Amino acid sequence: MKQNLIETLLDISEQEKERLLAAIQIDAITESPYLEKESTESQEYRQFFQSLFEEILHFEDNEQQLLFEIARYVRHKYLENKGNLRGVIEITNACERSCNYCPMRIENEELGDRYNFSSEKILETAIEIKEAKIPIVFIQAGEIKATTKTVSRAIPKIRQLFENNVIILLNLGDKPKEDYTILKEAGANQYIIKFETSNWNLHKQARGYLLSDRLNRIDDLLSLGYEVGSGTIVGLKAVNANGKIEIEQTPKMLANDLLLAMKKKVHMCSASPFVPGKGTPLAQMSAGNASMTLNWMALARIMMPKVMIPSVSALNVLLGQDGQLKGLEAGANTITVNFTPPNYQDQYAIYSKQKRYKVKYEYALDIMEKAGIEPTLFPNMPSRSFLLSQKLELPTA
Repeated sequence: MKQNLIETLLDISEQEKERLLAAIQIDAITESPYLEKESTESQEYRQFFQSLFEEILHFEDNEQQLLFEIARYVRHKYLENKGNLRGVIEITNACERSCNYCPMRIENEELGDRYNFSSEKILETAIEIKEAKIPIVFIQAGEIKATTKTVSRAIPKIRQLFENNVIILLNLGDKPKEDYTILKEAGANQYIIKFETSNWNLHKQARGYLLSDRLNRIDDLLSLGYEVGSGTIVGLKAVNANGKIEIEQTPKMLANDLLLAMKKKVHMCSASPFVPGKGTPLAQMSAGNASMTLNWMALARIMMPKVMIPSVSALNVLLGQDGQLKGLEAGANTITVNFTPPNYQDQYAIYSKQKRYKVKYEYALDIMEKAGIEPTLFPNMPSRSFLLSQKLELPTA
């Protein structure tokens, strides 16, 4: 019976899980060409997890609802249905990378003007996040060198603004370890650096560089004491110069993605369905499977009970207005609210200008309430009805 598969996962103690994961080799998860010989123990444990994950990823209808119910049970047991709101500031759409799935890739001339926020502009926007009582300031950007200096100047000012009662979360891409150190010393707490796929060949084709380099950045961040977020894109593909699919993601790859996140012991873990973006080599490809994305999220909650799992806005692109609510019902506990000034939001095209869903504060509070999740906000927060009645404005001085 399908329920037995989930019960098998739930029956694995934390100690057993650690022992199993410790035996599994990273190269075996990523199917790296540099893997000389996988041990028998590693192979047995890896295949055990893979077979369970692969079958559960295909759950639909009643089986899927059972999966979500158990994921919510695990969330309640370990997190007491507490949730997180994050206020994101998207500080630049400039990027030096050529990722085939991203409209902000350096070659995309259709994106139009590239913008860059100053440290002062970041602080000005952070004021709105404070006014909303949100304790996580999330600074996100395309991958350029200049963000190290700009953000490291802004962080101490943001901490002062929040009287140090704030978490600074960054998503600024690959940087030298020295830059991560500068940002950490400035006051950053968390960093998101998604590997997107654990398959070395798909990663090389989709991102243009080695998966091992990306994983080394995760290790750098962990060694510096950051809480690290990573995860996958469900439905990622690789195409050749003629636009023909060369590599298509499989459920086995997705199972390995979860194994890799578990192996790295990340603190935040996300799954985003692929959304084709205009001006990219994957613009004509089909979108990722939203149902499988939700199943992956539920599995992540069951296997990593205490991690922060966001319900991403891409779910709304594929599933409509209730997409992120479905993510919360599948075990997620985090929503990111967009505080980027409106005249810049369309230019920060993480999927596509035409398709992007911009999450508003009122919407985030509403779906959290519907999902029975209590967002962690600042103490002495006014009532929800009062918050929703207010028009948040920047101070005049």
